[in-house]
Amino acid sequence: MEEYRKFVKQRAKEKSTELIPNGGIEHAEVLVENLFNCAKDTVRIFTGSLNEKVYATDNVLTSAKQFLLEDGRRLEILIQDGDKVSAHNGLIKLCRSDSSSKCVIKHTTGADTAAKSHFVVADYFAYRLEPDRKRYTAVACFNDQSASSALSTAFKEMFDKAELLDETKNN
Repeated sequence: MEEYRKFVKQRAKEKSTELIPNGGIEHAEVLVENLFNCAKDTVRIFTGSLNEKVYATDNVLTSAKQFLLEDGRRLEILIQDGDKVSAHNGLIKLCRSDSSSKCVIKHTTGADTAAKSHFVVADYFAYRLEPDRKRYTAVACFNDQSASSALSTAFKEMFDKAELLDETKNN
């Protein structure tokens, strides 16, 4: 796993156009950590239930916190299964703390609750895309403006229709 971590960190640093395979939860965690590390403006997360094995690890939370420390940065989270998210989730807690003005957390409504893909986009150049959430495989790239922009546009369309998440009902 350490080799994969070094490999991803180097690709992110280089802003490589190489597609990086993601074969499971540990890989997803490494990629999300590095997406936070390379973002300068906005990170957008479209996820099923904000899996704590990915989004609440020490590495991801440290990177997210560091990302949010800078002025003008924003984290937008869109959750499909809002009923499954706990207020005790590490990323939710981070967003509800001193970073609250920089974070917006919503849940999908209508047809968007059936979307099959999940993704994370850092600004308009880097992403992790899981095309079919049931297969648990994904790809990432740290320098693909076209795909990142398309994912950001899809995210914005769903996010604008979504409702703010009230995670307090899930304690």
